[in-house]
Amino acid sequence: MKISLSIVFALFLCTVGYGQNVDQSVIGSTGDEFTGSSGSIEFTLGEPVSETYSTSEYQLTQGFHQGYYLFVGIEETTEFDFTTRVYPNPAVDQTTLELVGIQDFNNFEYQMYDLTGKLLRSGRFESNSIQVNLTGLSNSLYIFKIQNKNLGYAQTYQLQKIK
Repeated sequence: MKISLSIVFALFLCTVGYGQNVDQSVIGSTGDEFTGSSGSIEFTLGEPVSETYSTSEYQLTQGFHQGYYLFVGIEETTEFDFTTRVYPNPAVDQTTLELVGIQDFNNFEYQMYDLTGKLLRSGRFESNSIQVNLTGLSNSLYIFKIQNKNLGYAQTYQLQKIK
């Protein structure tokens, strides 16, 4: 009787011990798991963000796999007695960047970015207007930044390329 009671008690402890073992695991409709020598990570897609923890080196977002995000910001100033123009908009093959009401255009430059923040074109103003070639670019929205670092001037424009 003592032996059967001991066996039942041992089986009970094994069951309870196993039942309390919680492996960190994600169950989802899509995702992946990566394992390396320093640890492992599992993620799924389509879940809402519930909470984010970060340190100086790492960032952990629970409930959502957050990839690498690059935030592009351009500071704009508008307190100057000249204007800049980008035309035609929408454009097909080329667009014109023009400085209106300024004589010293030597320190002005432009950059053209796609919507992911990738720099596509750049140049310096040699006169008060520049023709920018748009051939070879897909029909999309592009961002132009016209700036003069010496004056602290920066202005952005959105340009729609069509056809």
